[in-house]
Amino acid sequence: QEAIRILQDAFLILYDNESAFRVIEEPEAHLYPVAQKLLMEVLAITLNGTDSQIIITTHSPYILSIANNLLYASKMASQYPNARDRVEEIVPSEAWLDPNKTSVYMLEDGRSSSVFNDEIGLIDQNTLDTVSEEIGADFEQLYFINAEASYE
Repeated sequence: QEAIRILQDAFLILYDNESAFRVIEEPEAHLYPVAQKLLMEVLAITLNGTDSQIIITTHSPYILSIANNLLYASKMASQYPNARDRVEEIVPSEAWLDPNKTSVYMLEDGRSSSVFNDEIGLIDQNTLDTVSEEIGADFEQLYFINAEASYE
């Protein structure tokens, strides 16, 4: 239900060619990763098609990874014009995020710090990998417990 409201709003902003400012809290709520991807692409299309600003708060590593892909597609097409068509086959150009108009911050211990690498125009890879590493480490520990328990 939350996503439907976000989509309605995005489509109305586009339809009216409105300049809007929106804060979207946890757009990933109740959405599978594929739906999160599509929602992020719609939001990027909204940004690119209008003079709008969107602030997104999220706990989803998928949302961050999707945003990174949209940034990377823009960067690749800009850096390698001969690859633009191939990039667009993967990510439609309407959904590319401009690194010069994007900021990404992390809140930790009551402080905000940028996790956007201005030099390369992408979200810091360490930020994206932290959760995956923790999940992988947990799985590895559980696997070893399983292996040890099966020999007891």
